[in-house]
Amino acid sequence: MRAACLALGLAWAASTGAETLYRLPWAEGLAFTFTQVPGGRITTHFTKATLHAVDIAMPEGTPVVAARAGVVAALDARHGASEEPLTYEGNFVRVRHSDGTTAIYAHLRHQGVAIAVGDAVIAGQLLGYSGASGDAEEPHLHFAVTRLEENSSGWQEEVSLPVRFYVGVP
Repeated sequence: MRAACLALGLAWAASTGAETLYRLPWAEGLAFTFTQVPGGRITTHFTKATLHAVDIAMPEGTPVVAARAGVVAALDARHGASEEPLTYEGNFVRVRHSDGTTAIYAHLRHQGVAIAVGDAVIAGQLLGYSGASGDAEEPHLHFAVTRLEENSSGWQEEVSLPVRFYVGVP
């Protein structure tokens, strides 16, 4: 009976779509501190688009890799470190996934993007290098996964989603 219940539970989980896992957005063998996470001390992530975002302290120039496969939908690499922040995200890469979600990798260094719009990327592929562009005081990576949802007024808005990371093989 116990095995039958377990099998039924696993079949249900598979039919509802298992939660997507994301690899850590840096090279294996390295370790960094998450400085802002959902449920923790929040200083800047209070909008619908950033509610589930994480900030990861990284020295400037640390390689940032794709957390999941997709296609590069947008990027910016022109913001310099000495300028006033022109945008919150500064230099960034947005990767669109097959399920319609998008991952954002923000605050990359000036000219620190290593791919182009339209490029297909795989998990672990180099996207760029960490920095402190945009509205950032210290070098770090701002990472979030979002999807577009219709709000009560009928407008499309970006809403962040909870993310679960894996180390090694998922």
